[in-house]
Amino acid sequence: MPLTILRRLIEKGPSRALLCETLDLLGSVLDCERIFLVRLRSGGGFHVPVARNRDKENIGNAAERVSHFAIQRLLAEDDVVHVADARADRRYRPEEALQGKKVPFSMIVFPLRGENGLLGAIYTDTRLRSLYIEPARTEPAQLLVSAVELILKLREQEALLAQCRKARLGLPQVDSGVAEGVSEDVASFSASERARDLLNDDRSPEVFHGLLSLNPDLLDLFDTVRTLEHAELPVLILGETGTGKSALARAVHACSARRDGPFLTLSCGTLPDELVESELLGHRKGAFTGAEADHDGLLVQADGGTLFLDDVEDMSSGLQTKLLRVLADGEVRPLGAKKTRHVDVRIVVASRESLEDLVRRGRFRKDLYFRLRGAEFEIPPLSQRPEDVLPLTAHFLSRYSSGDDASQPRIMEDAKLRLLSYGWPGNVRELEGEMRRLVALGGECVHAEDLQLLSLPAASLLSFSVPGGSGNLADVVHLAEREAILEALRGASGNKSKAAKHLGITRKALYRRLAKYGINT
Repeated sequence: MPLTILRRLIEKGPSRALLCETLDLLGSVLDCERIFLVRLRSGGGFHVPVARNRDKENIGNAAERVSHFAIQRLLAEDDVVHVADARADRRYRPEEALQGKKVPFSMIVFPLRGENGLLGAIYTDTRLRSLYIEPARTEPAQLLVSAVELILKLREQEALLAQCRKARLGLPQVDSGVAEGVSEDVASFSASERARDLLNDDRSPEVFHGLLSLNPDLLDLFDTVRTLEHAELPVLILGETGTGKSALARAVHACSARRDGPFLTLSCGTLPDELVESELLGHRKGAFTGAEADHDGLLVQADGGTLFLDDVEDMSSGLQTKLLRVLADGEVRPLGAKKTRHVDVRIVVASRESLEDLVRRGRFRKDLYFRLRGAEFEIPPLSQRPEDVLPLTAHFLSRYSSGDDASQPRIMEDAKLRLLSYGWPGNVRELEGEMRRLVALGGECVHAEDLQLLSLPAASLLSFSVPGGSGNLADVVHLAEREAILEALRGASGNKSKAAKHLGITRKALYRRLAKYGINT
């Protein structure tokens, strides 16, 4: 094993970062284009918790990029699988090839073994040439494969020790005998089963212009935003406080043809109406007391770019009328001015409340609502995205530690369980604040008792019951969605394309939900 890997293992333990570093090093030794860590599920099938490219970056939608036939060969032969030219046999084609992506030229798959047999595999491929292990690189490659096996074993032992600690603290236990996949005849999820899936989920989240997620609904939203690159439609973003509406607005701008133009923000709920109007429209000298000079409003300053209006539900009826005029004909008249000025600006707005409901109650103009909802996105609260809690935790710890591993506290298993069992009424913003506090305190390890979370009653991320019980609405919806997917798959005899068409979603969206609910086909 390379000394750098051993030293990091001793200093920081079997972290995910060390696992990625070891895979990156193996990828360099093999000179492959991509490298994937494949873990077998106890109930059958597999998942891909880590996927990296030659630039040491995470790869999204990893399961679609792996050849299932190559993994089947590994299971059958229990030995290294080397495919010199995968293009000659259509069976090696991964799911991404069905979407028009380039077929891998060559692949090598290494088995990963543990005390109880095959754990999974390290899958490598290239789309440029045939992979070949030079004799001089055989031993370093084998050592790095062994290092990955050791890291996985130590991570499992660390989880077992954390279980013992939770038992002493009287915290809910994670049943180590529960299968990772959810069986199709089970009508309810227990907290321990959901906790196990979340604690052991090593998938890399997709990073999208500052946002990151594993949640299928958010990943679908990211895909939709990408399709709007050349659209000039206004955008309406709905979501609770702290869910990331402003970050999504920035992503919409970054994905658009206006990305090189200005991106300006105005919060309609933090300023008096008069100041909001002046900031938005601008004013001329002498228009009101204190207007000592001409001032271009944000609509003019954002010309050629994007203007983001947050908390648009707090906008006065008079200002709503003026905003409607801008959207209708692109004309702005600053306060105190006699002439209008033409502007070319894209409007993105966000609201904590449903504008449709506000229209029904007479609190928001109907014609403005229909102008604003050119494209409408709703960000689910963190309580409906339990798979994002731990990735976001790691992200914020790294951000506020300035990427310095030495100053970054380790979140222990009992603390992770506490984070997962909390309802997050303040959403992502609350989680970010807690991680920032922990970094500022400078502790080495964080346990459950070190967390300062509100004691207010909030829906637990791990609570779940079937309809008729005490489960929350989000959980009931998740169960219904899972059953609908299973029914569609049964009706299509396992054909995912037909099932996706029946459900009215893309194959990509279906694969995300199969991974989310642990459905193996």
